[in-house]
Amino acid sequence: MPSIQDDIPQDFKELCISAFSLALEADGAPQRCSRRFCHRTGQCHLPMGDNGPGACGAGPIPGRVAAEAALMLAFRFEE
Repeated sequence: MPSIQDDIPQDFKELCISAFSLALEADGAPQRCSRRFCHRTGQCHLPMGDNGPGACGAGPIPGRVAAEAALMLAFRFEE
C-alpha cells in the first residue's frame, strides 16, 4: 500500500525545505549547528530524504520556526 508521502510532489518537498532552512537561518541555527558546513557558511543545509526533511544539526526545530516556515508557504500559495 503506498504511503501518503508518495503523493507529495518533489517540488513541494523542496519548497518546504527552503522555507524551513530560511526560518532556521533567521533563528540563528547555523551558529548552533553541529554540521561544520552549515556553521562555516552561515546557511542551513537541512538534509532532504524521501520522506521529507531530515534532522537539523542545531537540535529540535522550535515550534515558532515551524510556524514561520508555514507562514512562508501560505504566503507563497496566496500569490
